[in-house]
Amino acid sequence: MAYRQDAAHAPLARVQGRELEVASGGRLPRICASCGGTRRLREEEHHVEWRPAGGVVLIAFGLVGRALSEKLRRTALLTYSTCKECLRRQREARDDGKLAVVGVVILGLVAATAGLNGYPLAGVATAVGSVGGVVLVMTSLARRARALTVSYIHSNGTVSLRGVHALSARAAVENRRDAAGDAH
Repeated sequence: MAYRQDAAHAPLARVQGRELEVASGGRLPRICASCGGTRRLREEEHHVEWRPAGGVVLIAFGLVGRALSEKLRRTALLTYSTCKECLRRQREARDDGKLAVVGVVILGLVAATAGLNGYPLAGVATAVGSVGGVVLVMTSLARRARALTVSYIHSNGTVSLRGVHALSARAAVENRRDAAGDAH
């Protein structure tokens, strides 16, 4: 006789390497997904999305690239808790990413303008712009590495999350709703 797991006792998630896989529509435990804390939590539904890494480059190619990027995009709905401190860090990481892109573009335009106008320090401006761009991007990537991110959304709707704290992941796998072990 084959063992059938009752849907009420089915695991909320499973760990695959360094990522937590959760079905779309899943609800993670009332434990901060980022730090494992249990105080000052805010449980919210999150509409998450994934695009191929080159999706931003595709958009640069105009309408055809944008249409292709939208076609490859996948979305899902997850409910998870985050403490106020981690929520603030996640917002800062997201804002840093936008700032890094804008900063690199501005530094590149300044360096290119200096070079095209024949300024004697155009090489210095290009070097400073390049170093500044690298610093902005590296800072953004370092902050983003600590944030909860969607690494992939599978065709079956399963969401792979990176940056989920071990306590939250363990509680999700063990089908618990909070740190104390209460089932949902």
